[in-house]
Amino acid sequence: NKRAARRREGRRWEVLLVAELAEAEAYLSLLRAHPHWGIEVAAIVSPTQGVALESVSAVGRGSERTVRRRVDWRRMLDNQVIDEVVAVSEWSDQSQLMDLQQLCAARGLVFSILVMLPYPKVGRYTVDDVGAGRYLVSLEAVPQEWGPLALKRAMDIVGALIGVVVCGIVYLWYARRLRRESPG
Repeated sequence: NKRAARRREGRRWEVLLVAELAEAEAYLSLLRAHPHWGIEVAAIVSPTQGVALESVSAVGRGSERTVRRRVDWRRMLDNQVIDEVVAVSEWSDQSQLMDLQQLCAARGLVFSILVMLPYPKVGRYTVDDVGAGRYLVSLEAVPQEWGPLALKRAMDIVGALIGVVVCGIVYLWYARRLRRESPG
């Protein structure tokens, strides 16, 4: 794992965050919650607007790197020393996403997309690769609270015990019949 090797070397994993400032906060809060990841945001770049954004680090350090016009991804990646690009934005121009992904692949950079979905009251999201660059995000309606899970587990145990008792009775009956009818 490249991240683990970087941590052993004492270097942090440098990330170029592609997001609007409000959406970037979701990723930065993840970094604050998981400081052991060893990630530092090198710069935040707006993918859709030509506005200047100040770079922000999860540990609170700022930087003067800014983007003031439509992003030229090739030049942006050439001018940054980074290990990964993380996209957090909903983009209206999907071709920008594909261009950025292809440039990252050509340079051997990790390209990640943080998808923000509403928090489900019951269940959890799963992601399946359905091929050809398509992914299916599903909501599995499995209760996550301890009460319903404990009730479900208790029902599983009681059902298993009933099944063992019923099978035991059938096996005893069959053993007596087999012993009675079999000569040897």
